[in-house]
Amino acid sequence: MREFVELAFRHAGRTIKWRGEGLEEVGFDAETGEDLIEIDPRYFRPTEVEELLGDASKAKRVLDPIHNNNSAYGQIHATFPTIMQYPY
Repeated sequence: MREFVELAFRHAGRTIKWRGEGLEEVGFDAETGEDLIEIDPRYFRPTEVEELLGDASKAKRVLDPIHNNNSAYGQIHATFPTIMQYPY
């Protein structure tokens, strides 16, 4: 997740650095020192989920053609420009 955040901010022209550990870790702008990323436990997903709902077909359709690098690092870098084209 950290790499994805760094790529996203780099795409926006900002460099993220990290300080702290665990739940206290913060991502900040390397140039201004402004805290930009904080961990919020409210968004943690439970480890045991009874039922997951979703449709990954759009992600598969859009990302599969460029998803040919088997390393996690390569996959993030290969798919990131495509992901950034789509509004959330």
